[in-house]
Amino acid sequence: NMVAYGSWPKNVLKNAKPTIYSWNESNAIGDYWQYEALPKNAKAVETVGYWVRIESNVEFSLDLPLKKAESDSLSWTVEKSFSGWNMLANPYSWNLYVGSVDGFKSPEDETSPIWHWNNITARYDIIDTLLANEAFWIQVDRKSTISISSKPVFPAVKANSAAKKSSLLKSATKDSWSMMLVATTEDGVADSWNVLGVGSKNIAIAEPPAGMESAVGVSFVGEDNAMLAKRILAKASSEEYTWKVQLNASQSG
Repeated sequence: NMVAYGSWPKNVLKNAKPTIYSWNESNAIGDYWQYEALPKNAKAVETVGYWVRIESNVEFSLDLPLKKAESDSLSWTVEKSFSGWNMLANPYSWNLYVGSVDGFKSPEDETSPIWHWNNITARYDIIDTLLANEAFWIQVDRKSTISISSKPVFPAVKANSAAKKSSLLKSATKDSWSMMLVATTEDGVADSWNVLGVGSKNIAIAEPPAGMESAVGVSFVGEDNAMLAKRILAKASSEEYTWKVQLNASQSG
């Protein structure tokens, strides 16, 4: 589970014996890629995202205090030392809107989206709304500060935004088009956020770092064997295009 562990009450999982990982962008080699285990007595940071891993299911009560936002906006400092990936968190007990997901499907948009871990499908999804106390991934190309409104967003707003992701074919014209590839297991587990197409320029958007458990996945293989979630090729006079696609699954079917 990817969560805002720093906002949880202390010792809430003490009987579950969890292993908790954060992502260290300033260190190329951690305990697992750039993941580093949180030391036993270390204090978790509220705005940092964490993987909480336990060996078996456990039930517990999560009674989070309702606190006021410190200002009208919520900000994070993001780093670019190696991969550019930053695992951050919404420290509040309400949802926050981060913008439409529609641009990811466009053959001309090269904006890096925000990803979260879907516990049902065991895959990453692109999101328009940060759930309360949820962790998320974002990739950047330089050290900077990113900010969003700290005002709560309600289900109706999210539903209106989510309605935009119904189209599987985006901006289909003579010169540019894009489509989404979906891999699905027999029991309905799917990886659907994979966009290929042709546009005015080459666009390569990376997948988030590997999750602790993935059921099925689609990746486009880019330069240096980089695993990509979006691969747009610049329009060529020959109008012949090739994409290298990698499929993987951790379960049969």
